[in-house]
Amino acid sequence: MKLLSFFLFVAMLSAHAEGVGQTVTISGKDLTLKQVFAAIEKQTGYVVLSKKALFSETATVAINATNMPLQALLDAVLKDMALQYIIRGKTIFLDRKAPVLAPPATAPVFLTLDPPVAPPVTVRITDEQGQLLSGASVLNRKTKRSGITNAQGICTIEAGTGDVLEVSYVGYERQLVTVRDAALSVVLKLSETEMEEVFINKGYYSQSRITNVGGVSTLTAKDIEKQPVSNILDVMVGRLNGLEVFPSSGVAGTAPAMMVRGRSGFGTIASGNSANPPLVIVDGVPMPPNMLVSNGSAWKGSASNLNNLLGLSPADVESISVLKDGDATAIYGSRGSNGVILITTKRGKGNGVRTNLTASTGFQKMPHFLDMLNNDQYRSMREEALANSNTTPTATNAPDLLVWDKTKTHDWQRELLGGTARMNDVSLSVSGGSGNTRFYVSGSYHDQGSVMPGDSKMMRGAFNASLNYLSNNKKLSLDVQTSYSLSDLNLLSNDLSTAAFYAPNYPVYTATGELDWTGNSTNPYATTRQQYELPTKNYSGTIQVGYELLKGLKLKTRAGFNAVNTRMAWEQPLNSLNPNLSTSTATLILQNSDNGNWIVEPFAEYNRAFGAHHLSVVSGFTFNRQYQKGLSLRGTGFPNDRMVSDIAAATTIDKPTSTDIKYAYAAFYTRVGYDFAQKYLVNLTFRRDGSTRFGPGNKFGNFGAIGLGWVFTGEQWAADALPFLSYGKLRASYGTSGNDNIPDFYYIPYYTTRTAYNGTALLPANLDNPDLKWEMARKFEGGLELGFLNNRISLSAAWFRNRIEDGLLYYLIAPLVPFNYFISNYPSVIQNSGVEIELSSHNLKGAFTWDTRLNLSKTAGKMVEFPNIERSSYSNTYVVGESMTLFKVNHSTGLNEKGEPLIPSTLPADRVVAGNKDPFFGSMVNDFSYKNFSFSFLLQFNRQRGTPTYIPTASPGSLNQNMTTYVLDRWQKAGDEQHTNIPRFGANLTNYNNYISSDLNTVTEYIFRLGNASFAYSLPEKFTRQLRIEKLNVFCNAQNLYVFDKYRKWRFDPATGNSGLPPLRTIVFGINVTL
Repeated sequence: MKLLSFFLFVAMLSAHAEGVGQTVTISGKDLTLKQVFAAIEKQTGYVVLSKKALFSETATVAINATNMPLQALLDAVLKDMALQYIIRGKTIFLDRKAPVLAPPATAPVFLTLDPPVAPPVTVRITDEQGQLLSGASVLNRKTKRSGITNAQGICTIEAGTGDVLEVSYVGYERQLVTVRDAALSVVLKLSETEMEEVFINKGYYSQSRITNVGGVSTLTAKDIEKQPVSNILDVMVGRLNGLEVFPSSGVAGTAPAMMVRGRSGFGTIASGNSANPPLVIVDGVPMPPNMLVSNGSAWKGSASNLNNLLGLSPADVESISVLKDGDATAIYGSRGSNGVILITTKRGKGNGVRTNLTASTGFQKMPHFLDMLNNDQYRSMREEALANSNTTPTATNAPDLLVWDKTKTHDWQRELLGGTARMNDVSLSVSGGSGNTRFYVSGSYHDQGSVMPGDSKMMRGAFNASLNYLSNNKKLSLDVQTSYSLSDLNLLSNDLSTAAFYAPNYPVYTATGELDWTGNSTNPYATTRQQYELPTKNYSGTIQVGYELLKGLKLKTRAGFNAVNTRMAWEQPLNSLNPNLSTSTATLILQNSDNGNWIVEPFAEYNRAFGAHHLSVVSGFTFNRQYQKGLSLRGTGFPNDRMVSDIAAATTIDKPTSTDIKYAYAAFYTRVGYDFAQKYLVNLTFRRDGSTRFGPGNKFGNFGAIGLGWVFTGEQWAADALPFLSYGKLRASYGTSGNDNIPDFYYIPYYTTRTAYNGTALLPANLDNPDLKWEMARKFEGGLELGFLNNRISLSAAWFRNRIEDGLLYYLIAPLVPFNYFISNYPSVIQNSGVEIELSSHNLKGAFTWDTRLNLSKTAGKMVEFPNIERSSYSNTYVVGESMTLFKVNHSTGLNEKGEPLIPSTLPADRVVAGNKDPFFGSMVNDFSYKNFSFSFLLQFNRQRGTPTYIPTASPGSLNQNMTTYVLDRWQKAGDEQHTNIPRFGANLTNYNNYISSDLNTVTEYIFRLGNASFAYSLPEKFTRQLRIEKLNVFCNAQNLYVFDKYRKWRFDPATGNSGLPPLRTIVFGINVTL
């Protein structure tokens, strides 16, 4: 008895001590016990554990307490109730009092004291930031009893002193805890893989990697900053699984083309065989891909592809996400049919004010030059060609042999493409915040020269700012972002790379220093005398206001806009034109374009956790409008070359041409996400889209998706049976989306004006189709994600199948009307299926670290259905059962005994399928670090089908047409046709044009590219402290270093062939300082 009394006294003393220092203020009449203890939890941080029935069974209380000690308050509240409490650590245990039985007066009293029942062990689980983890599992290894933490991150479990508890949570390291007290606090650490990427941006909402059931690939600022590029799209080359990026040129300002998971439709007349592009969204604002394209091809100059992302500085980008499957893209409806690319710019962080300065300088060069015939080899080729053609050389048909100076030779590649393009970048940002406000302000400058002659240059200045505010009561939020950029493209009007194939002794200057036009109608240096300039202003901004109406329910509205204003001027003075041509006249072309779009999206969010149940809902509307306005003027006949820049000085001004295009889009969307203990995952999406590109009855389409996931490593059987597996998830999704990628208002007839006799006439501009409707995309995907060795090794694999139905097709029609095509839905089915694999590993840890990331993508396309294709205009383009990217070419059986190509038939119906361009590509990134040094490199791989060398349309031996040394292995005598497929030299060779596009010139090849390398050194902390700076890095970044290509000697780059300037090798050196 004495011992028991002593322990009770100690327990009471302990409870008193633990409650000392905690005070509570509460007042009211008829307060329920639940309300009282809720106030205690809120004001003290203590947690109350009790049976729920106790709160409903007890009476109400009246109390008026101001800064009353916790224990005194508990005593006052419970004094008239049959309840008792005990405090352990930060936990208050509440239970009924044991009943007191009065013994009979005549009978002796015998008391048997059983050992007191200890309260259950309370386990409180948080992450390293103190966030409560709801749904974590707690297992008593001794008793095998288990439990799951509630919304407060607390689990109660029966356990005795010395028992070992195993605590686990998906994405975190397992932890073993020995019971020493009745209340335990456990802090879980993120597993290594999860530290790299916690949340995935899916536009309208974000998900953790654990709960995500969609196909998403991401790129962070850490990867972006290592790449010396001017266009943000170039940073994605080879780095994102499922996204194929095609560098189109090395000319400054040029943007690549992109395709997500293979070709996804018929494309447009303008795009030829290219795929429909993915939707690009920057900070919630869609960026149409054609906002810089207006009024003809002259708009681009020597750049082969421009878009409105030219003004976005890569230094301002925080992350890029690519949404690929039905679950990830369904919430974007028709706009996401071809995939979605989300670009998020940087925001301020609440860690004090931080200033960051980055400055770099470097250069660009041609990655390599071709093995061209030298002057002697060229002359021999010409002489042999003329002899094979039984043609006698004359000054007319062979000026290169008889007229042009034999002693003067040119290496045209090095003269026209061998320059050094200087590149400079400076960016300065200030970010930070404290309390409820965060901000980010940045300014950057970029200039980039050209390897071609002249003073070509691209310059860009950009400003970006953002402000984020959250009210003191955490209910009102405000996010504002704005940016402005001014870029100026001063380029040559033509790409000079094709001039590299001129004859080595081709004369470009006369004896007096004037341009020589005697040998040809063109002169490569004439372009340098023309002025081509394209200044562009880009404005964009978003504002989002939110308010938490109820707990977990937030109402928000986001509004954004983007405006691009361009002014192109192309001056062609008379001294840059061939005077021998009657059409040569000084010309000025002016083109103005004002393009933009705005978007408004009111929506609601609801997020709640009910124990291990987590519910997330987002629902809202989208209103989007786009416009394109353009005006083009052409003036000719200027009095002299000095006045070419003034359109008013032109003697003739052509009738202006203009464009005015409007497009409107509206949608309703909703998404419901649910998970239980982050193990069982469900994601439901619905969207209803409306588009002005379809007529009444067809304007709206309904689309949706379902995604399911199972994190099976959250099951106890998996922990027992698969101890080597730290993370495992199965996921699947199915979704539908639409497509309205056609010109505007083709469901109604419209007209264009033409000058006619005695006035202006109206001419039909289209053949209307009121039955136009949405193209339908159906996407299915299944995936497996695994983590090994505490996620030091992570593996992700996905299989997908996408089908496009009722494709929007351009029917070619007879050229008897002012238009050449008719748009309609066709009952066709196009399919893309493929596999994507991602592997990442932390190979070495410690002073020397080594991380590896590898991805691989393989897509196979197929035209499943195309009824009556043999009677359509596409009978010579597509084949049912074959890929949409097929090569349908002439069949050649080789050379005849005269060295001429043998083409049995040149009829389109007799063409054969010689492979396809379905993507098969991948990359590997290795990151190394040792103390203050770091190094990384990117190795890219792709398999492609194409032509192994540059083959001009003029046959080998034609006037002023040099060749690569590839042609030296040509046919020379009878019998050579047995070992070569290269025809004999000869101008106007029979069947040559059919031969160059035959199956003999189509090969499968494997290309490896050292795409990027980055080296950096960080100044040790002891020196940065002395300098009173936070960080100082010096770095060297390089891009497009080397291509391992079997046919490297005979083509510039397998990505672009020889159709233009190839992507350049870039090397920059720089410094980064953080204050």
